[in-house]
Amino acid sequence: MMAATLKLLKSIKPAALDKPFTNADLSIIARLVVEWEDKARGLGLTEAEIDNIQNDFYRNSKMQKAAMMRTWKKKMAFKATLRELIAISGKHKWRQFIYKVCEALDCINTASVTGKT
Repeated sequence: MMAATLKLLKSIKPAALDKPFTNADLSIIARLVVEWEDKARGLGLTEAEIDNIQNDFYRNSKMQKAAMMRTWKKKMAFKATLRELIAISGKHKWRQFIYKVCEALDCINTASVTGKT
């Protein structure tokens, strides 16, 4: 595991790491996605799944991003967690994206970031 990923893991509230994402969490995450097709591939969605999302929500990137996250959650079931997203992100250099996700979901332990206990 890269040092930056380890540092990020240490700054996250422990309870947030293994809590399965809710639909509300997925909506927040979807809003942070920029290039959704690349993220979908990184999340392990097949080209057929990506094509289906593109066709089902033609020209509506907001809905495409939300559908991508729902599809990933359906495939992962109870393993659709922040820990899994962080593990995937290390392979795809999504550190900034993960940090934004953690901020948006209020997962950052501010004491560890500021050095306060």
